[in-house]
Amino acid sequence: MIASAANEANRASSASGVTAPTAERGSAAWIDRMTDELMRYPRPYSVLIELPGVLIDGDVDIALDASSRLIRSNVIAKPAFSDRKNQLAAALRSYSLSSLIQGGPGSICLEIKVVGHLDSSESSFGAANAIARAKQLLQLLALSGYGLVIDSISTTARESWMRGNETDRSDNSIEVEIAEDLRSTFGSVKYKPAHRTVGMLGLHSDGDTVLPPEQSITSALQQFSALLRAKESNEDATRILTGLEWAFDASMSRNETQALLSACIGIEAILGKSKETSITEKLADRCAFLLGKGARQRNEISDKFRKIYEVRSEVVHGRSRRLKADQRGRLDDAMYLLHSILRREAAEFPAS
Repeated sequence: MIASAANEANRASSASGVTAPTAERGSAAWIDRMTDELMRYPRPYSVLIELPGVLIDGDVDIALDASSRLIRSNVIAKPAFSDRKNQLAAALRSYSLSSLIQGGPGSICLEIKVVGHLDSSESSFGAANAIARAKQLLQLLALSGYGLVIDSISTTARESWMRGNETDRSDNSIEVEIAEDLRSTFGSVKYKPAHRTVGMLGLHSDGDTVLPPEQSITSALQQFSALLRAKESNEDATRILTGLEWAFDASMSRNETQALLSACIGIEAILGKSKETSITEKLADRCAFLLGKGARQRNEISDKFRKIYEVRSEVVHGRSRRLKADQRGRLDDAMYLLHSILRREAAEFPAS
């Protein structure tokens, strides 16, 4: 890699009539060219995305998939003044006041391993890959209904932050600027434990057993393990993972019109096929046969799908800029269909 960069730098210097690094100016240009060339090569990064609303006691180190885990990290961002009250309350609730004074035990974070260039922009390759994986994992957990869930109506959510560093250079920390709606959504994620019914025939007079955090979260993802292990080249996995991201975007959007469009795109990503035209009827049939049991239920689902796409068509073609009062129910229908499709497709993804 270094030899290739040096050769490229030498070619650039020769073309400009400077033999690097014989002169100070030529040396600087040669170094700049070599640095630029080295920056082209993908590098491994560890990216942390804070989940400030997830309150779990003690040490946390939970593997989610081959490249992601849930950890407690002391790499904290400076809290805004408005966050200090929440920080103090959390410290008093889960830890001692002295731990807060000493810097606290750290926040719960998603740690995601990525390969690619990372800088302060969320659109850089490494950051975009980390955000995509975070969306996929959180949406799968949301489909389970426990482990980690997105509390979109929370009024006490703190904003999240994102930071990365090269895996072999932990001192080289880069804070990544992410959009406000993304910070708010990551900040609204809560921990919800799973329950296991005990006793004969699943009944017990003392109630259900609450599973500890690691079991709650890993069991929530267990049904989707085949999908999470799929290779990047697997087109079926890519369709579902793309649908998960659109579902996440739909759930975090504060604009009902945009949420409806995101939900429809998510459905198309999963059920659609490339180069298809006039796909509404085909998608309606696929959705009906995937989710419906019996002719009556399939007809109801197909009819609901067509009505959703009528509203989508009005928005896309400029006949309506926002959802009317009688159209808002279509957003709920679209989200329900998208989540139902995702839940089934992701859970039934075949193991390779």
